[in-house]
Amino acid sequence: MKRIISLLLVSLCAACLVSSAVGESFEETIVRVSLRNNKRIDFSSLPEEVILDHVYGNGTEAVLYLVDREHIALLEDLDFNVEVLVNEAPLRARETALESDRRRQARDPRQDYQFRFDVYHNYVDLVEFLTEINQQYPEITKLYTIGSALPSGRENWVLEMSDNINEDFNEPGEPELNYVSNIHGDETVGRELALRFIHYMVTGYYDEANSDHSRIRKLINENTIAVMPSFNPDGFERGSRTNSNYVDLNRNFLDQFRGAPRVQQPEALNMVEWLDSRKFITSISFHGGAIVANYPYDGNSDNRNVLTPTPDHTTMQYLCRTYAASNSDMLNSREFPGGIVNGAEW
Repeated sequence: MKRIISLLLVSLCAACLVSSAVGESFEETIVRVSLRNNKRIDFSSLPEEVILDHVYGNGTEAVLYLVDREHIALLEDLDFNVEVLVNEAPLRARETALESDRRRQARDPRQDYQFRFDVYHNYVDLVEFLTEINQQYPEITKLYTIGSALPSGRENWVLEMSDNINEDFNEPGEPELNYVSNIHGDETVGRELALRFIHYMVTGYYDEANSDHSRIRKLINENTIAVMPSFNPDGFERGSRTNSNYVDLNRNFLDQFRGAPRVQQPEALNMVEWLDSRKFITSISFHGGAIVANYPYDGNSDNRNVLTPTPDHTTMQYLCRTYAASNSDMLNSREFPGGIVNGAEW
């Protein structure tokens, strides 16, 4: 079988950003910037620690993430207009943690575990859910962590689904697929969808009344599906885009255009080790911020917003169109024709 490695960055929901002033206690801050002369921004002039999120107006405006208060003054010194946007994610993270603690304290230990669809799940909840699923469905699931534990003690958990899950090797020709969510800690919808996807797959595998029962059995019987609900568990707990070292993990890998990162983070090292040990033919990364299926390449040597295709361009577009066809909002997008976009062109 020809090995095709593909990466789809699927954005799922937009964050709420409201203009505000910077508070006394500094947290990861989101800003919208433009040059005072309205010229195109030379992003190479920005400090490495300033995280570029998105570019607007043909390069004249951008949204940035700042992890140091001094960066605001630095941008102003570089002749930028700086509008600070409210970052509600840290507050939501604290509320999630408190609500999770209250739920655990109120739970009757005599009752069986029940997955909640109406709440967000913090790290303790996530590990508990994955453990329960593995214990309930040991014949089709395998649960493990990759690499080393993070400095916080949290780990990158993976749950795999397959009908031959306990074999040391896959059936010949059986594809391996992986789904990764929550690379940015404050992009939480993909994380919850990953948990729901796992729940739907394992319950639907045995539930003949489920309308997707036959399809689910075919998917699990003919593939190995690996799901990592949270690549950045520390960022989720803090309500931060970055990890505990204030590094954007989505930009912490070797890049053919940007080169190698100055320091590769523990999460990135774990991911590289895991991917090198497997033969995944398709990888999907779930993000938040727009409703679109995004395919590589995500950059180019000129740092311009132009189509930059991979050798597998036709396959990439086919996969994205197939995904977008199942989401009417994505398919009928006014911003992205057909609900898909090349990352470099975006």
